[in-house]
Amino acid sequence: MEKLTPNWSSIESVPENYIFPPETRPGDIEIPISHSVPVIDLSEAHSVDRTNTIQKIIKAAEEFGFFQHYDAYLITILLQDDISGLQVLKDGEWIGVEALPHAFLINIGYALKIISNGKLQSVEHRAVTNSTHARTSVAFFIAPSGDCFIEPAQDLIDEHNPPIYTSYKFKEFLSRLFDKHGDAEKVLKSFEESDGIL
Repeated sequence: MEKLTPNWSSIESVPENYIFPPETRPGDIEIPISHSVPVIDLSEAHSVDRTNTIQKIIKAAEEFGFFQHYDAYLITILLQDDISGLQVLKDGEWIGVEALPHAFLINIGYALKIISNGKLQSVEHRAVTNSTHARTSVAFFIAPSGDCFIEPAQDLIDEHNPPIYTSYKFKEFLSRLFDKHGDAEKVLKSFEESDGIL
């Protein structure tokens, strides 16, 4: 094991050259706000002339990108190139996340939210396209096995902090998520303790 540990592992603080000044930190990107989400009737795709449906899909992909969602897993590690495209929902508004070179973005998933007994929050997010530049990103999803039990960590539970969520197998969460068509909030509610406090 010692051979796997880097020789600089005793570092206890972040070096100054790794800290961005407040004025250059991500999160303050201006993005357009849209009050309409495209709904495309795919039954028209079976007609002889599918041009209209195809154009609607292309337009939606250019303007909205990947649908908004929460991650079900423990964490997602994202490496973006220099073209921004990730947005998070905060207080009802989409906020762009600046793409920083050589930086990993860590997103908390629902499984880790439950393990932390609600102390860590999963964020609703989406990826949007850039109509003029290609964007490349690499995502790593870290997930428990299907038979792994997910529950609040015992070290975070006491008389003042009762468990918010019940214990369940991860595959049960994924099954319910599929049954609810991806509505993770409804599924998460079904795992809440009846006497827990949110």
